[in-house]
Amino acid sequence: MPFPEEAAIVSGTGEWSVGRKAKLFKPARNQMQSGIHQTKHWEIRFESPRTWENPLMGWTSTADPYVGLTTRFDTKEAAEHFAKKQGWELEIAEPAPVGDYYGKISYSHNFLPEHIETLIKQKGKKSAVQFKHPTGRRSNWVKTLKYHGNGVVAQHGGEAKE
Repeated sequence: MPFPEEAAIVSGTGEWSVGRKAKLFKPARNQMQSGIHQTKHWEIRFESPRTWENPLMGWTSTADPYVGLTTRFDTKEAAEHFAKKQGWELEIAEPAPVGDYYGKISYSHNFLPEHIETLIKQKGKKSAVQFKHPTGRRSNWVKTLKYHGNGVVAQHGGEAKE
């Protein structure tokens, strides 16, 4: 097509859609799932310029039919080309780089950080200083105060003998 920006005129969408601002992005992974299947495509979405609250039900309403429209594309270039044909202005949000941690961290790093594990490997028994604390092997339990803070609450089973 020699003039792709003129496709909006022949497509029947109307002059009111030409020049609209849209956002092009890759969707984030669902936090409830570990798969990345739904994050491989690019999406174009429009932001609503005007909304109001419906007085009867309290729903948010809009007169813009493009607010609920989500178009998906396999590649970024295909999405840009389509938006150019429709005469839309695109704001492109590049996805954040995904770290490659496969085989580099393990479950044990949740409890013993990687830098402490490296220190133990380097210094051997001398690294035990990392785990010595002056308040070690003592209970941290304290009696709670009353609701108003003016005395100690009686504990179940009676008071301890001193």
